[in-house]
Amino acid sequence: MTTMMVTRYMKIKLQFCQRLHTWNHLRKHYTTKSGDLVFVSLSNDIFMNLAFEDWLYENENLKTKSILLMWKNNPTVVIGRHQNPYLECDVWKIAKNNLSLARRKSGGGAVYHDEGNLNCSFIKDRSLYNRYRNLDLVVEALSSRWNIDLSINTREDILLDGFYKVSGTASKLGRNTTITISPLYLIPMSMVGVHSRATQSLKSRVKNLSDSIPGVTYDSLVDVIGHQFLKGKKNMDNFQFINPSEAQFPGLQKIYNELCDWEWIYGRTPNFSLTRHFAKNLEYYIEHQITINVNIEKGRISKIDIETNFNEIYLKIRPLIQEHLIGTRFWFNDLQMSLDTIKQESRHFGEIELHSWIVSCLSKILCV
Repeated sequence: MTTMMVTRYMKIKLQFCQRLHTWNHLRKHYTTKSGDLVFVSLSNDIFMNLAFEDWLYENENLKTKSILLMWKNNPTVVIGRHQNPYLECDVWKIAKNNLSLARRKSGGGAVYHDEGNLNCSFIKDRSLYNRYRNLDLVVEALSSRWNIDLSINTREDILLDGFYKVSGTASKLGRNTTITISPLYLIPMSMVGVHSRATQSLKSRVKNLSDSIPGVTYDSLVDVIGHQFLKGKKNMDNFQFINPSEAQFPGLQKIYNELCDWEWIYGRTPNFSLTRHFAKNLEYYIEHQITINVNIEKGRISKIDIETNFNEIYLKIRPLIQEHLIGTRFWFNDLQMSLDTIKQESRHFGEIELHSWIVSCLSKILCV
């Protein structure tokens, strides 16, 4: 072994030992307390809170403890792992208003989060998985402090006065660990002709707890639910307020970056298609008809089929449509840019009114 190779080996070994020392020090500070833990995140960033939840799920030894993570976010729409965001909310409106849209790693439906919304993540060993028991803990906690009528229905939602939904659930089951999320408390895009197998949310009549508990606050809910989770435990001091960071939890930033990525939020959308028919009287009052079918796979347009009663003229613009839309991300700015290019370049073929109408039909089916 050469001197250079030995030096490199010693350097790598030293870096590994330093990381291991830091890792052990951090884990000793945060996770070696015996008994169950309650973490309350001080971050209002949806992506950081979801990343911290996933970090705990992947790294904690849940054979020896269960964890309750509580958190709230700035205004955000959160969808389930297997959902189509375009069917659950007005994606373009969210983007234009600088709101966040996040995709959980767990299943379940779409929910709206803001700072008046408490999220409870029960992170446990797989052998302890019981969604009803987690919800019952929340019901017992709230009922112990306030005189309200809460119950759990067959869909495992928490109902107020037997009718109004105040919390739902979503779960992620691993080989050895589980997460059950209970958000205590959407307007979809007006897309026509959508065909999708994605999991769609069920609309429910909802109500805020503050309507029945005047003066209730986020802090009071955190307090009562957190102590109910630790009830009967010897270590009631295992109640930690924490601002998650990479320095505290190595690997957290990587998870955060993955959850923020367009490919995760939109690229993971289950395949779907759009189909619409259009008709319009143009030159010489002749009715022109067009049927457009668009397939979207992994968040990108994969195929466009167009049928018309004026094929000879359409065939001139068809190559432009295929060239500029196939492979394009199903995203407002990308789609608008492609349509503008098609409209501009199609002017060279004449039939400007007809080609402009075709582009207009494409714009409508793509909701741009």
